[in-house]
Amino acid sequence: MVSGDLRVGADNQIVVENGGSFIMTNNYAVIDMPNPASFTYIRTSAVMKNNDFTYWSAPVEGVKVQDLGSAYVYSFDTSKFTDLYSGNGYPQTTGSPDGFDDDGNDWFYENPANILSAGKGYAVMKPGSGNTQTIAFSGIPHNGFISVPVSLSGNDNNDEDDWNLIGNPYPSAIDAKVLINSNINISGTLYYWTHNTDPGSGSNTGPDYSNYNPDDYASFNLSGGVAAGTGGEIPNGYIAAGQGFFMDVKDNGIISFNNDMRVSNITDENTQFYKSSKVKSNADIENSETNKIWLNFSNEKGAFGQTLIAFVPGATNTYEPAFDGVLYGVGLKTKFYSILDDKNLSIQGRSVLNNDTQIPLGIAVNKADNFNISVHKIIGKISDETISVLLEDTERHIIHDLKKGSYHFNVTNPGTYNNRFKLHITGTALSASNFYPNNSGLRIAQSDEHFILKAPKAIKSVFVYDLMGRLLQHSKPKKDFVQLDKTGFSKASVLIFKVELDGGTILTKKMMRL
Repeated sequence: MVSGDLRVGADNQIVVENGGSFIMTNNYAVIDMPNPASFTYIRTSAVMKNNDFTYWSAPVEGVKVQDLGSAYVYSFDTSKFTDLYSGNGYPQTTGSPDGFDDDGNDWFYENPANILSAGKGYAVMKPGSGNTQTIAFSGIPHNGFISVPVSLSGNDNNDEDDWNLIGNPYPSAIDAKVLINSNINISGTLYYWTHNTDPGSGSNTGPDYSNYNPDDYASFNLSGGVAAGTGGEIPNGYIAAGQGFFMDVKDNGIISFNNDMRVSNITDENTQFYKSSKVKSNADIENSETNKIWLNFSNEKGAFGQTLIAFVPGATNTYEPAFDGVLYGVGLKTKFYSILDDKNLSIQGRSVLNNDTQIPLGIAVNKADNFNISVHKIIGKISDETISVLLEDTERHIIHDLKKGSYHFNVTNPGTYNNRFKLHITGTALSASNFYPNNSGLRIAQSDEHFILKAPKAIKSVFVYDLMGRLLQHSKPKKDFVQLDKTGFSKASVLIFKVELDGGTILTKKMMRL
């Protein structure tokens, strides 16, 4: 880790091996490196199939397209993506949207002599006959403030298809939550290409004979991550050096990076690189107020889907792109999702648990078959033995305890089922009398130097969190009128107040520091 300027003599070498991190903390640091080849960052992909692509991003300056070692390097132009129709071949002029550009001109071939742009993602086909790809990035390491242009798609009537392919610009991992919170132009969810599916043999839907499966994207937002619809690992919240990924944006503009996003000294923070080998996930490192449950949908023939329900500080029970991730992909063979309003979500962030939390679940299948719904993992209070996780099948009039095992059922007709299943989380530890999400009776005002809290009963404890769920302040005032010093909080920062009253009532409120 370098806290000041960096000076490397022309005869000296810095080599960072695969999985390592090179951290600079000063956004304004001067890098004096007469010989750009004095710094090398090495990154190796995992085993890949023929015609497989990996999304790369350059962690250093001056890298040319030809340095990536592949004759097939592509960029994605969001402004040219328009998906109104479907069909075989181009242009597509009939049918419904299928997740592919109607004109087929959204991806374009990169000139081998071009220099890779900092913070931009590139799709690179596996070169040669080898099973892995190793790239040695040599050049002056990227550091400090980096801005990446982003744009809306060509379809003005769809605000959920403005995908931009960007990438981690640094020779170290970055924190995905900090990236999201630092950029108001990010809709919220990041999508990582895993390519679990062979593109050949005409087995995937789309306009070409060989199509890539849009269900091969894993996703992550402020609520957490879910595996791709074809399986694999759950994103751990850290974006590895050299990693490219997609994000949906709100408007034409920029996405900004800075050194505050860079992380180190966290186990495996720079080893989860898609395509990647299986690594230990840091998704288990959670705030004590976080409660999460991952559910899997599967069968013996390889169908798979995963959805996450997360109760996290800062989230509400209405749709918020930073906490709720829309299921990616159109025309997928198998879908599994939770439902909020008119959105099908792979990730749903919610506020507090109550006595009977009910969440509709949806599935879509293209073949009649036998299927299973099961618990993949639980974090937090939901794991308590007094809490039941129940799946209601309204078609069969069955309520099944998912903590006791998988639920097995049959689908007799292909199609979409949005009214068949409900998830219930209930139990004595979630007594409704202890939770008031509407914050009845809690008032918070601000003076120049204080937050002023007034509650209907004596306040036992006050917890103040940021939007990432980090605890910033904790006090035990034991009275119904409280003044909290606010000078330590940045102006315009959004804070979540969790107030526990005598008797156990919990009140929460979100507020911006003025």
